[in-house]
Amino acid sequence: MNPIIFNHKIASVVVVSLMLLSIPGFKAHSQYVIRVADQQFEHYNYNEAVKFYLKAWKKKELPYTAQRLAESYRKMNDYKTAEEWYARLAAMPGSPAESRLWYAQALRSQGKYVEAKGQYQQYTGQTVSSAQLLTWIASCDSAMVWIAAPK
Repeated sequence: MNPIIFNHKIASVVVVSLMLLSIPGFKAHSQYVIRVADQQFEHYNYNEAVKFYLKAWKKKELPYTAQRLAESYRKMNDYKTAEEWYARLAAMPGSPAESRLWYAQALRSQGKYVEAKGQYQQYTGQTVSSAQLLTWIASCDSAMVWIAAPK
């Protein structure tokens, strides 16, 4: 048997084996990173939590990670970045209805009243009364009227 072909076969087997062995470790590492991020989040260390959630996001883009990133930025009063993460989350299948509500809040805080109103209207969750939702929609309408005709 030709030694070059034999070495190539051995190298292929080694590479495939390493790839297969690395998959469970990859998943375990991602879970560990999310667990650490969750601990930081639960201790109100949102800045630290963001660092770990971003690492997890780079490994695999999950709705849970996007939601936690958006919430972390929102709780740090970084509504611009929170808005970006809520937009990503709202576009992902399986995102919770409440994320659309927080997305609308982030848009409204940035003065994007038309977009915020649209997000409020698309909200289908159960955590907010319809009266409260109508109040927020009306606040967007009022803000747009005031901007259009300041006195």
